[in-house]
Amino acid sequence: MESVEQVADAEGMLSEVSSAADSMIYRLDVCFEHYPEFLKNPKIRQKVVGLLQKAKDYIVKLEGEFAYD
Repeated sequence: MESVEQVADAEGMLSEVSSAADSMIYRLDVCFEHYPEFLKNPKIRQKVVGLLQKAKDYIVKLEGEFAYD
C-alpha cells in the first residue's frame, strides 16, 4: 500500500483488505499447486501451519476488539 497524505475512505480501505486477502490465498494456492509434494513433509506442513497461524491469530484479535460493539 502506498503512503498517502490523507486518510483513505472506508471503500478504499475495504478494497485494500480484500486485495490483500485474495493475494495471500492466490499465492498459497500457486505454491501448493506447483509444489504438491511440499505439504507432504510433516515438518514443512507444521511450519506452514505455524506461519498461517499468525493470520488466524490476527483475525481472532480483530474479532475480540469489536466483540463489544
